[in-house]
Amino acid sequence: MLHWMVKVGNYVALQSLYFLSQKALEVKGDWSLEDIGI
Repeated sequence: MLHWMVKVGNYVALQSLYFLSQKALEVKGDWSLEDIGI
């Protein structure tokens, strides 16, 4: 049971990290465009 919970926890954590990284890339992309001056 504990092993299953750890597996689910890791999966949820990975999904959250992926989502956050995608959001960070969007924001970073906007900043990069402003920095370049396009």
